[in-house]
Amino acid sequence: MGTTCHTFSLATLFGFTLYICYNLIELYKPSQQTTASKTHLSENTMILGDWRDASIILLAIEAIVIGLVYGLIFYYLWKGSRIATGWLRLSGLPQGRRYSRQIKTVTQQYSKKVVRPIVAAETTIDRTTRTLAHIASTPKQRTRR
Repeated sequence: MGTTCHTFSLATLFGFTLYICYNLIELYKPSQQTTASKTHLSENTMILGDWRDASIILLAIEAIVIGLVYGLIFYYLWKGSRIATGWLRLSGLPQGRRYSRQIKTVTQQYSKKVVRPIVAAETTIDRTTRTLAHIASTPKQRTRR
């Protein structure tokens, strides 16, 4: 419903702009000059001021149309970002947290399964090395420690 309303209002604004531009063109049509001043020009030739006025009106129309296009792009980007933010708050972030928690627990379980035998082997090697060093040492070296 909201999109239709905005589209209708933009179409109305564009139509109103065209109406104003048409009236400006009608207003700035070349006035009837005396035949004495137009002797060297044919009747269908426009003077330079008329072309200037027409180009200014055309430039204003182009600015309005380009402004409307950028306005629509900005409006839909803003609306899309609000929709994306709402989706992230409701389902995206909680679901991401759930998956990351799941990944964390599985990773911890498997890392413990993989690392536990390695740590046990290193611990056994260290204990054995210390025991053998203790046995091989002399009584004087044992008291210094």
